[in-house]
Amino acid sequence: MEKKKTNARALALEVLSRCESGGYSNIALDTVIKRNDLSPADRGFMTALIYGVIERKITLDYIISALSSIPNSKIERDTRNILRMGLYQLIYMNSVPDMAAANETVEAVKQLGCGKASGYVNGILRSFIR
Repeated sequence: MEKKKTNARALALEVLSRCESGGYSNIALDTVIKRNDLSPADRGFMTALIYGVIERKITLDYIISALSSIPNSKIERDTRNILRMGLYQLIYMNSVPDMAAANETVEAVKQLGCGKASGYVNGILRSFIR
C-alpha cells in the first residue's frame, strides 16, 4: 500500500472523528500513521494534538460554548473537533504562534470540504485570540 502525504491537522481530525464514533484513540492514531507519509515532527505534532484535545475536551467545549452563539450540541461534529483542535493549539501548544494556529486550522476546514464552516471557525478562533 502506497503512503500518501497529508496535512497533520486533517489527519488529527480523522482520528478524533473515529474516537467520537466509538474508536480507540491509540488504534485510530496507529492506523492513520501507517497509511500516511508523515515526518517525525508532523507525527509528534499530530499525536500531541489528538491526545491533548481528548484530555482537555470538557474545557475546550466550555470555551466554545462561551464564544459561540450556536449551542455545542448543534455544531456539526467535524466543525466542533476542528474548533477544539484550534483552541488547544492556542491555549496549550506554545510552539505554535496564535495566528498560524488560526490560519492553519481554517485551511484544514477548507481542505476537508467544509468551506462554509471556515468563516465560523475563523470567527471563534479570532475572538478567542482577542
